[in-house]
Parts: sequence; C-alpha cells; structure tokens
Amino acid sequence: MKPALLINCSINDDSYKILSEKYSLHFIEQDEDRDAFLEKFSPIIQGIVTRGPKPLDAKLMSSMPKLEIICNMSAGLGAIDLEAARAANVVVTNGSGANSPSVADHAIGLLLAVSRRTVPNDDLMRSNMANEFIERIRTDTICGKTLGILGLGSIGTEVAKRAGGFDMEIFYHNRNQRSDVPFHYCSSLMELAVKSCHLIISCPGGDETHHIVDSEILEALGPKGIVVNVARGSIVDTGALVQALEKGRILGAGLDVVEGNEEDRKALSRMENVVLTPHISGHTHESIKRQNALICDIVNAHFTGKPFKNRVV
Repeated sequence: MKPALLINCSINDDSYKILSEKYSLHFIEQDEDRDAFLEKFSPIIQGIVTRGPKPLDAKLMSSMPKLEIICNMSAGLGAIDLEAARAANVVVTNGSGANSPSVADHAIGLLLAVSRRTVPNDDLMRSNMANEFIERIRTDTICGKTLGILGLGSIGTEVAKRAGGFDMEIFYHNRNQRSDVPFHYCSSLMELAVKSCHLIISCPGGDETHHIVDSEILEALGPKGIVVNVARGSIVDTGALVQALEKGRILGAGLDVVEGNEEDRKALSRMENVVLTPHISGHTHESIKRQNALICDIVNAHFTGKPFKNRVV
C-alpha cells in the first residue's frame, strides 16, 4: 500500500507525476469542507507537503497517528508548531536554499531601483513622451559602497555574491560569526548599521527579530542609507521607518514585505524614495521548480530510509 500524503498547497506537474507514482495523494485545497476532509483522511496520513500560512498545529498533528514528516516548501516555518512536532516525533523540513538566488536577485534589484531612482525617472520619461533630454534626477551609484547584510544564511550569501560584482565591501551580522566567508563580521546590529552605507535584511522572522530594525538602527544607518527588506515585514518597525524617511534620516527603502497599520502603509505608498513589491522576491518560475524538486527528493529519501537535507526538527 502506498504511503498517504496530505498535499496542503499547490505543486507543479512534475512533482505530481513523481509523487503520485509512489504515494497516495490527498489534496486538501481541492476540498470545500476542510474539517470533513481531515476527519476522513487524518488516520492514514503519513506525510504532509505544505507551504504558507495554513496552520499545522498540535491538534491537527494529534489527529494523524501515522504522521512521520512535514515538508514545508518555503523556508519560513511560522505556521508549523515545531514543539508539537518534536513531541509527536514528527520530522519537519523546509525549502531553505531553493529560492535563494531569486530572492537575492530581487534584493539587489530593489537596492538599485531605490539608489538610482528608477521609478521616478521612469515616471518622468512616460510623462514626457520618452524624451531623454528632460531634466534628470541625479543619483549615487551602489558601486564601491559598504553593504550590511542582516542574516548571512543561504539568501544572504547569495546577496553577498551579487554585491561583490558591484565591488561592494560586505559586512554582516548573524547570531554567530562564520568561518567560511571572507566578509566582515559585526557582533551587533548596531555595529552593522554604523559600518554600512546600505542594509539588506535576509534573516528569519519571529519573536527574536521582531522590530529589531528600529529608529535607532535607522538613525545609525544615516541619511544616505537605503534599507531593503526581502525577509519578513515584522523585522522592521514600519512606523519608525516612515518617520526616518519623512525626516530624511535615511535615503530610501526597497520593501518586498511590509508590516504595519494602514496609515503607515499608505504613507510608504506615497513616497518616491520607496519601491514596493508584493512579496514576490522568491516567486519565480525557477524557484518554484527548485522547491518542488527539493520536496520530491526529501519525501522519497525519508520513505526509503535515506539521508536528506533541510531537516529542522
């Protein structure tokens, strides 16, 4: 009998073909009554493939006595009760690394867009019938500047690679210093902000990093500094960011994720020195393909007793 997998998210055609050959797939997204679906299939589920905000809590895990593994396609694990998984002896993996190149591309793209005032210049060209001889907005380059990276994991490392192409000097702050990279380690976020011209945020979200980029960090970054966030909106105090931008304490911001109340978000949306994207940094055709391939590799390895990567519990 094939092991039963609960598919709690969309998967691509390749993954469907690979997994359906060896496993019995149960797509919860396709069922209108989630509770009835779980009541019917929970007793046989041995693995879950998931992504995004649908919660996998202790109650759900306790309803699945045969559950062995939860494979999260994205890197973030906020929707999964990790303590409940440990208590139930359920393996949890994530998709760390699968979308890192795409996120890093986007981070550098946002930094360039803010630094070179791409959006205001585009507006000028469009409103003047693409006349290149209109009055231009002069900007600085990012080439040769210092870049601070908050979180030198798989995404931060990819950011550093790309920044090296612009001859940027790289500083970083992690929980621990890494011995395998040539970049400058800062023992605190404040030290990182003081030493950096621009700051790219690529660390995990959660309680430990909630609002750690606050008014003091932004003040330390300085009036020529740009903040780019491709991690989680909760890491940046949006109210403090709005004030720093309004008062010229920093130069600009590139945000793929935004937390905060409607008033603060509205203020950001009106600023010419802010570039906003709707959490798309990791959502490319290539990254989705890599995430799907990783999930298939992990599931197959687990159920055949082989080693696999990205285990977090």
